[in-house]
Amino acid sequence: MSEEAEPSPVAEAHGSLADQVAQGVAKLIIEKGLRPGDSLPAEGALAATFSVSKPVVREGLSQLVGLGLIESRKGSVATVKRLTGKPLEAYFSIAVRQDPQGLRQAIELRRVLEEHVVKVAAKQATDDDIHKLRRCLGHLYITRDLDEEWAVADAEFHGQILEIAKNDTLGRVLTAINGALWETVSGVRAYHHPPDTLASYKRHEAIFTALEARDPEAAHTAMSAHFEAMNYAVDRLTMTLASDDA
Repeated sequence: MSEEAEPSPVAEAHGSLADQVAQGVAKLIIEKGLRPGDSLPAEGALAATFSVSKPVVREGLSQLVGLGLIESRKGSVATVKRLTGKPLEAYFSIAVRQDPQGLRQAIELRRVLEEHVVKVAAKQATDDDIHKLRRCLGHLYITRDLDEEWAVADAEFHGQILEIAKNDTLGRVLTAINGALWETVSGVRAYHHPPDTLASYKRHEAIFTALEARDPEAAHTAMSAHFEAMNYAVDRLTMTLASDDA
């Protein structure tokens, strides 16, 4: 009795052949435990593995390049790439602009994630972490009257909290959201320079104080207050833009 032929790895996948190859290669990366910098099999080997032509393999690999999963150079085998939030940032950038509620929803998502992150950070912050965060806070104080510089210092402050929390997946999502919201965060201060810039600084100082005290609940409360103020500023920005368009 002859043995049945082993089914192609793409046999049970869905979509076009290129989609199936992309799914199969992604699965291969996971199953073989390939790390950033590791090489994938050559196109010919992949074509044989998935029972497809080389052009289909190239199309499938191109999808993975677009997702930021691999790097591919002409004349060389593709390699696994270190994951970043860039594909997510592209998605959020479009979502914020396409959907009238996109901006508000992105900020709400960022709020939920950052309120969680700051509680985690409060539980595991080291003295060195607090020292680095204090420097970020100092940058906020120095730039509190400078709109563009403040936006950079604000990103630095929140990024340091994320570093303390040590969650790479959350980090990629938040970095993507923040990247997509960059123009909005900068625009809020450009359109509506805060009448009391010290109050903006103080809200960040409250977050720092709670983290320094390793108090998760106080850190959550301080971050929540920070986002309440942001929502108010975004509302004013939205009304201004609507008035300008009228």
